[in-house]
Amino acid sequence: MRTALRLTAALLAAASASGAQQAAVKPAQFLGFVYLQGTSTPIAGATVAFESLGLTATTDADGHFRIFGVRPGNQILTVKKIGFVALRSMMAFRSDDSVDTDLSLAKSAEAQALTAIKVEAPAASAWKLAEFEDRRKKGVGGRFISRADIEASGGSGLPELLARINGPSIQRSNKSSRAWAVTSRGVSSILRNGQSILADEDLRMGASRDQCYTAVIVDGVEVYTGGAGQTLFDLNTVNLDTIAGVEFYAGGATLPAKYAGLRVACGLLILWTR
Repeated sequence: MRTALRLTAALLAAASASGAQQAAVKPAQFLGFVYLQGTSTPIAGATVAFESLGLTATTDADGHFRIFGVRPGNQILTVKKIGFVALRSMMAFRSDDSVDTDLSLAKSAEAQALTAIKVEAPAASAWKLAEFEDRRKKGVGGRFISRADIEASGGSGLPELLARINGPSIQRSNKSSRAWAVTSRGVSSILRNGQSILADEDLRMGASRDQCYTAVIVDGVEVYTGGAGQTLFDLNTVNLDTIAGVEFYAGGATLPAKYAGLRVACGLLILWTR
């Protein structure tokens, strides 16, 4: 009887700790306005979605939308409507965040025929992947993952793919499902005036001040570069179905010239979406 009581108490304590950890991280909300590029005309009936999270909203007659329950971290946003060029971008959310933004769509030269049964993501724009393909073909300095490599991976996640190309090391949290790209160059990139600038949320989720976290750029946008207040990029938030190419540079002389000015002592990971 005494053993059973002790076991029950231990289970209750574990459940309480787990509940406290979950309560510390609250979902965010995302709201905004979708309009025709170059004007202030609202676009009604546009689909705004975080596909990997299964969260979707449709803009109303005034172009407004609101999405609740967004998981904190970096999430890929898509905005689509027939007759317009689809928008795809990376958004960063903190616990209990409320992000309000305006999104513009450009009219498509030719309205795409989309069926009600299945909506296909548009192929990666040639202009967006031009620099990726140029660097990949030259094979200078970096390590590369093409769309063909992703499709041949058999459903692996991004951390597993990076391991296959001897990319950055992967730190997996012991407090959550998050995983981050790190290198062994030290912690200089996450220190400012001798103090760690890791976000409190990342520390709660299991990030360590002893790690050197890799900078991340998505479609040319700096998502994480070690700046104060920035949250680390969770590799497990990436749905590989949305990725067209991946580049990794260990830093220093291996970096492409256009990124030489970034503070990337811990390496640079570049993702290109489809």
